[in-house]
Amino acid sequence: MYKKKFLSIIAVIVFAILASASIDSTDITIFLVIFGLLMVGGIIAAIITNKENEKAEQEKKEKRRIDEEYRLALAERKEAERAKKYNKLTTLMSSPGKVIEYDYDHYVMVNENTSQIMLNEHVYNFKDIINYTLSDNTTVIQKHSGGEITSTSSTDTGSMLGRAVVGGVLAGGVGAAIGGSTAKRETTSSVAPSTTTSSTIHDYLIAVTVNSLSKPIERLRLGEDGSNTNEICALLSVIISRNK
Repeated sequence: MYKKKFLSIIAVIVFAILASASIDSTDITIFLVIFGLLMVGGIIAAIITNKENEKAEQEKKEKRRIDEEYRLALAERKEAERAKKYNKLTTLMSSPGKVIEYDYDHYVMVNENTSQIMLNEHVYNFKDIINYTLSDNTTVIQKHSGGEITSTSSTDTGSMLGRAVVGGVLAGGVGAAIGGSTAKRETTSSVAPSTTTSSTIHDYLIAVTVNSLSKPIERLRLGEDGSNTNEICALLSVIISRNK
């Protein structure tokens, strides 16, 4: 990069000398001195600018590196906290036989040997599960596209040629231009069919009624997790059926 800049500057100097060949030698010397100073200043400015750009790029790379390290450290800490919480809950449930994880670090745990189930980190006996309800706050998003009107124009070149010839016969060269400018233009319009696409976002909530006066309802929010929603509902249905 520096080589190219240097060659460009040399070319400018040579051109300046050739252009100034007819001027007095003293004027040429003064001109070359001034130009030389400007050249040196330009090179120094270019070097400084390049160094500043390199420094800015290095700072950006360093910032990206620090951000990535922070992101990885945060993810590791979050995973460590999740593992700690999981171990604590499984110990509380005396090694559950079934664990359903949802929303990253929320669990429904069942120990069939002790006839216990954990909901929102609260342990209940099977007989304390009275019933449950499932609700789904569905959101439908619709997107419309199409329906735009597009127009295209075309010129009848055959008619233009004919008019130019006729114009030339009647009025010479000017007439040819006049005749040519009256060529017919046609415009066609089309309407693209409109389409509507829709997507559904589910927000599942399981409300479990338990045998507790202080907190009679345990709410399990599963968002769009339909698979685990079905499994938890099935699990609760089995427990309620056994309680009868």
